[in-house]
Amino acid sequence: MKRIEIGFLSFFLVSLILSFLVKLNEYMVDVVPFLITVLSAIYLVGGYFIFKPKKEIKYWKLLAIVNGILISLAFVLVLGKFIENKISFFVVFLYLIPLLLLIIYLAYKYFQKSSEKNEKLYYRNLLTRSAIIFLISLIISIIPEPVFVKHFYGENSEIYYELEQWDRLNQASALITYNEFQKAKDKLNKVVYYSKLHNDVSSVRYQKCLNELAYVNYLLGDYITADSIVDITLKLYKYDLPEDIPNKYDIIYQKQYYRANYYKALLFSSMHIPYISDSLFAITLNYYSDDKSLSSIYYRLGNNKNIVGNYKNADSLYRLSVLYREKADIKDDLYLWTITDMAKNSINMFNYRRADSLLSICYNIAKSQYGANHLETTRVLDANMILNLQLANYDKAQENCVESMAIKEKNMGNESYGYLQSSLDLATIYLSTSKYNKADSLLKEIERIIEYNFDLRGPLATRLFDELSTYNRDFMDFDKAYYYANKSLNGRIYTRGMYHINTATSYHNLAAALYYQSKYSQADSLYTLSLDIKRYYSGYGSPSYTNSLNGLALVYIEYDSLNEAESYLDYCLESNEISFGTNHPNYAAILSNIAYLRVEQNQISDAKSYYLSALYIYENTYMSNHIQIARVYYELGNIEMNRDKIDKALDYYLKANEIYETLLGNDHYFVNDLKRKIENIKGDSK
Repeated sequence: MKRIEIGFLSFFLVSLILSFLVKLNEYMVDVVPFLITVLSAIYLVGGYFIFKPKKEIKYWKLLAIVNGILISLAFVLVLGKFIENKISFFVVFLYLIPLLLLIIYLAYKYFQKSSEKNEKLYYRNLLTRSAIIFLISLIISIIPEPVFVKHFYGENSEIYYELEQWDRLNQASALITYNEFQKAKDKLNKVVYYSKLHNDVSSVRYQKCLNELAYVNYLLGDYITADSIVDITLKLYKYDLPEDIPNKYDIIYQKQYYRANYYKALLFSSMHIPYISDSLFAITLNYYSDDKSLSSIYYRLGNNKNIVGNYKNADSLYRLSVLYREKADIKDDLYLWTITDMAKNSINMFNYRRADSLLSICYNIAKSQYGANHLETTRVLDANMILNLQLANYDKAQENCVESMAIKEKNMGNESYGYLQSSLDLATIYLSTSKYNKADSLLKEIERIIEYNFDLRGPLATRLFDELSTYNRDFMDFDKAYYYANKSLNGRIYTRGMYHINTATSYHNLAAALYYQSKYSQADSLYTLSLDIKRYYSGYGSPSYTNSLNGLALVYIEYDSLNEAESYLDYCLESNEISFGTNHPNYAAILSNIAYLRVEQNQISDAKSYYLSALYIYENTYMSNHIQIARVYYELGNIEMNRDKIDKALDYYLKANEIYETLLGNDHYFVNDLKRKIENIKGDSK
C-alpha cells in the first residue's frame, strides 16, 4: 500500500501546484492542455508500476494499464476542479465510473478463475485501491467549487476572490438570459466594486464585466449610463487596435474590444443614430466570422435601415440574418426577433399579408419553443398589435395588447419598462377609439409610475407626453396639449438631439397644439422642420410624412394659400390610398380636411360630399361614439346652416352634441357652447 499512497499523494500535490499556477496566471491557460497531456501520461505510466504485482501473475499487465488510466483520469478530474468544475463531472460520469465498473468486472472474473492465494490477494487489493482512488476523486468532484477553494485556499486568497468574481459574472449572464436585468445589474456592480477594491481593472474579466454591465443598462433603457461604461473599455484601446499590438493584447482581449464596439453600435442604433452605428458594426465584421455572430450583426444592420426608412435594404439584411441563423441551425431568441422585425418591416412596406403570414409563423415558434405565457411571445403579440392598429382593427389590437400586458405583468411586474410600454399601447388604442375615461385613468397611472421610477427625459416618458398631448388635444384643452408636447420635445432634444426622427414626432405634436391656439406662424415652422427630418429619414410618401404634410396644409388654409393647401392634401390623399386603401381612418381624415378646404373655397356642395365620405368611413371603422364622428356631424351642421337648411343643421348639431356630451362631459366648455347654439336655433325657428 505504500507505493500507491506515495503515488496518489504525489500526483495530487503536483495537480494542486499546477492548478495554483494556472489560477495565478491566466496566460498559462494556453499551455494547460499540453501540461495535462504530459502529466496524464506520467500518471498512466506511474499507475502501471504502482499496480504491478510483486510476483508475475496472469492478466496483470492489462489490469495495471487500466488502473494507470484510472489514476491519469483522476488527475484530470482534480485539476479540473480548479480550472473548470464541469470537467470534474464530465470525467466522473463519462470515464471514471465506466472504468471502475470495468476493473470490478475484470478483477472479479480473474479472482474467480484464480486458484492461487497470492493472485486472489492481488485482485482483492486491486479492487480496494481502485475504489479508494475513485471515492477520493468522486468526493473532490462533488464538493462545490466555491466551498472547496474557500476552505483549501482561504477566504482572503486571490484564487477565492477570482472564483467569486467569475461566479458572479456567470450568474449575471444567466440572469440576463432569463430577463432578470435588474438582478444581473446588481451582480455586475458587485464585480466592478470588488475589482476596483483589488485594483483589478485591466484584466479581461473586468472588461467582460463592463461590457455585460453596459448591455444590461442598454436593455433597461439607460443609454447614457451604458454609453459611458462602454467608453471605459474602449479607452484601453484608444491609441492602438488590439490586432496591431499582439504582444500587449491577445485574442481574449480582442474579443472584449470588439464586443465593446458591438454594444456601442447597439446604443447608437437604439438612439436612432444609424450611420454611426453602421460604421461600428462594420468594425465588428472585421473580427466576427462565425454564422451566429454574423447573423446578429446583420439583424442589427437591418434595424438601422428600418430606422431610416430604407425598408427594402432592411428586408434584405433581415433575410441574411435568418439565413446565417438557419445555416448555424440556431433557432433562438434572435431568430424569432429577426422574423418578427421582418414582419414589422413588411408593415412599413404596406405588405400586410406578408406581415400577417410572418407573424403567424412567429407565434407558432414562440408558443412551441417558449410557451404561450413567455416574454418572447409578447414580442409577437406586440407586432400583431401594431399590424392591427395600422389596419384600424382596434378590437384585435386591444386583444393583442391586453394579452401581452398579462404576460409581462406575470413575468416582469406592473411597474416594469416592458409592461408600461404595453400600457401606453393600450392608451393609444383607447384614444384612437375615443374611450377617454379608460385612457384618462390609464395615463394617470402610467405618469405616476414613470415619475417615481424613470427619467422624465427618457423614451418612455416622452412617449407618455405625446399621448397626453393627443388626449388633451381631443379634449380641446390646447394649453395642456401644448404643455405636454413641449415636455416631450425637451426630453427628445436632450436624449436624441434636435434632428432625430423621434424628435420630429414632438415637433409635429407641438405644431398641432399651436395650430389650435391659432399660432399659425409657429406651427408652420415646426411642421416644416418635422417634414424635413421625416423626409431625410423616411422619404416622401410615408404615413408619418403625410401626417405632418396634412397638418401643414391646414396652416396654409388659414393663410388663405388655398392652392398650396390643395396640392398638399391631394398628395396626402393619394399616398394614404396607396398605403391604407380608401376605407381607413387616415384616409377619412384627409377627406375631412379637403372638405374644410372646399368650405374655404366656397364649394359647399363638394365640401358636404367629402364630409359624408369621411363620415361613412368613420362609422364603419369606429363605434358610434367617436370624437371624429362628432366633428364631422358638427361641420355638416355648419354647412347646412350656411345653406339655410335649419332643420338639417339642427339634426346634425344634435347628433354631434350627443356624442360630445358622452365623451367630454356636460361641463365641457365646447359642449355648453354647442348646447347654447342648439337652443338659439330652436328659439329662432319658433
